[in-house]
Amino acid sequence: MRDFRRGCRGCERGFHRSIHRAIHFVIQQGLGAWFLALLLPLAASGENAVELVVERSGNSSTPFEFEINLELDLMGVTGITASSPMMVYPLVFEADSWRVRDNFTSLDAAKTALDGTWTITITGASPSTSTFQFSAALLQDSDFYPTPTVLNPTEGATGVANDVTFSWTDPTGPATPYIVVVEVDDVSSDQDDDSLFGTLNIDETTWMPPLALVDGPADFLVFYGDVDPSFVTPLMVTSGSIVWSKSGFAPPAYPDTTPLFAATSKSTVLFTVPEPGPPLAQAAVLAGLAVLGRGRKRRARDA
Repeated sequence: MRDFRRGCRGCERGFHRSIHRAIHFVIQQGLGAWFLALLLPLAASGENAVELVVERSGNSSTPFEFEINLELDLMGVTGITASSPMMVYPLVFEADSWRVRDNFTSLDAAKTALDGTWTITITGASPSTSTFQFSAALLQDSDFYPTPTVLNPTEGATGVANDVTFSWTDPTGPATPYIVVVEVDDVSSDQDDDSLFGTLNIDETTWMPPLALVDGPADFLVFYGDVDPSFVTPLMVTSGSIVWSKSGFAPPAYPDTTPLFAATSKSTVLFTVPEPGPPLAQAAVLAGLAVLGRGRKRRARDA
């Protein structure tokens, strides 16, 4: 699952990497404590926040996916468990947050597994236990946008151009989503854009990656999402000590200390940007030789 954060996180990571490189440069050059003091508050913009995503996938045998992310500004964390009355999820640290994913065959199955009081247990140097209510049983099909349809390329397409322009349908109708995210992965890297932190217009239905795709298999996804605090309650610390805040991706009016809940709809297509195979390369050589041979015969006749 490519989650709500994936498209946004690249911009934020880039910002923080730039700040930390600047701090390293200041220390190396000895530019003074006064300059360092200007940068340190920007680098220390940590948060303790919970994010929940339930996603409808348009082309999957498990059409509903769930992800919980924890963004923590804590040192010495050794483990995190998130549990509902029906499920227990040990979280795994991936790059910049603690997270876990699950898949469900239907919205009803997701509602049954995810509804109720959730407990977040953090172990390590600063252990704590916190709870919140996730009213997943209230989710309805209408809480999700219809899944967008990818128009170009189509699923399984081959011979897709390296400089392809992706296109898709806007499933939102007259509504305005909170975020639209696009992403393409090839054998070399991934590229993405979004309407929250990036340059993608909220009503855009085409996108051309800044870098040409590398030959080989690739996939493209587009998703639309909304956030809604009515499905969750603020976090309550029941043991230990931790100060919760709201996610950095939450709208300004989103309630503080409340987990960010996002309902998203996604479509993904797999395609290939192929290298010329040996038969194609051989045909090109033979065609070139034929042209060269015709030129030699013509010159001989003229002589």
